[in-house]
Amino acid sequence: MRSTRCRISFPTLRKCGEAYVDLLRRLRYFLLPFWLVLLGGCIVGTMHIYDNIDNGVDPGEDSPIAHAYRAMVRLYGGEQEFTPEVLLVELPADAKGDLFTDGLIDAVTKTVEDYWKDWPDVEIQGYVSAQVLPGVSTFFMSKLNRSSIITVIFPPDWGIDAVYEQEQDVWSAGLPQGGPHDPRA
Repeated sequence: MRSTRCRISFPTLRKCGEAYVDLLRRLRYFLLPFWLVLLGGCIVGTMHIYDNIDNGVDPGEDSPIAHAYRAMVRLYGGEQEFTPEVLLVELPADAKGDLFTDGLIDAVTKTVEDYWKDWPDVEIQGYVSAQVLPGVSTFFMSKLNRSSIITVIFPPDWGIDAVYEQEQDVWSAGLPQGGPHDPRA
């Protein structure tokens, strides 16, 4: 007994395929301009989409972003137009001692400050410079004194590429060599 279900056979598929190809041939003068117009619209839309997107969502008053912004204004003032670059100085896990041993934090800070000494527009703040302010220096050093941050605020007219190149120059200028606590050892 044969099943009454509909079966699709290869001759049926072949006929459908031929009908589809025939339809495409008849509509080719419509389809080609349609796809070209659609492609052009996508290109124009892609170029202007960022003009119409706004990601400036105001964070909630108790959100971590709002706390970070208030801390930034408290530490650096609200007039800054350029976010500081944060340079992390960290000892490897197998290094003995801490950043105070043999004056390593002083030497690293001096390297960073010496590089930008000819640019008065560049503001540098770190553990060493924050020691004059009571309680602020703890923000720049980890609890175990194994890592520290140095913030460098560049003028607003400096481009990202210039900032990146100068940061690379600072780190290639080198940290103190030869000590038992050399972070690159």
